[in-house]
Parts: sequence; C-alpha cells; structure tokens
Amino acid sequence: MGAQLGQTLLGGGRSRAIVVSSVGSLAALAAVIQTPGLSQFFGCTPLGPIA
Repeated sequence: MGAQLGQTLLGGGRSRAIVVSSVGSLAALAAVIQTPGLSQFFGCTPLGPIA
C-alpha cells in the first residue's frame, strides 16, 4: 500500500490534491497500523521500535 502511494506521488506530478490525498492516506494507514485496538480489528501487527 505504501509503495502504491509513492508511485501515485511520483506519477501524479505536483498537483496539490494528489499530494494532500496521498499524505492523508499515508497518515490514516499509519494510524490503523500503530493504534492497538484498530490494528487488532484489521489484523495488522504494530511495528516495534527496531522496525
């Protein structure tokens, strides 16, 4: 998922809408993975400090 967001940013140019939506999606993805209750609900494993 993160790689797809990166490809979108690289291929989409510097359109403000693309940058804002990509950054927002990345923030939502990180929140789901790092929040203990949400990560368990979606079946994700939170990253440790070394990862």
